[in-house]
Amino acid sequence: MPLLFALVGCSQLETAVSDGAKDVATTAKAAVSAELTKRICAPLADGTISAEDQARVTDLLKAAEASGLATDLIASMQKVADSPAQVSASDITAFVEACKAATP
Repeated sequence: MPLLFALVGCSQLETAVSDGAKDVATTAKAAVSAELTKRICAPLADGTISAEDQARVTDLLKAAEASGLATDLIASMQKVADSPAQVSASDITAFVEACKAATP
């Protein structure tokens, strides 16, 4: 009988450890996503997007796609990245709105 209690205790401990690890991973992913979103949206602080800002957004696009950020944010980033010259006011507005929606 004591062996049975030990095995049940082990199973419960294993479940608790596994759940704890999942919680840590979820928390870490959320922190990384929040930091990435902050970096992506930083160029919008002054309401404009310069050529340097556009390059930064372009550089962060692959990381955003890989991390599973909101599709609206990624779509807005793609429009900024694809703009051949100055980013249009409507694309900047869409980007601002996507950043607001993605920011916790």
